[in-house]
Amino acid sequence: MAETSSALSWTLISECSIPNDMNDLLVEGEKAIAALDNKRLRSNQ
Repeated sequence: MAETSSALSWTLISECSIPNDMNDLLVEGEKAIAALDNKRLRSNQ
């Protein structure tokens, strides 16, 4: 298996609004407090 660092490279650009459907991904009791816009720089896939 390839190392994660060689497979993906991401740049976090800025804070953005939390998507409305984010709550569907969280377990009971969790709360999203921030979301970051990002850009994928490289993928070896």
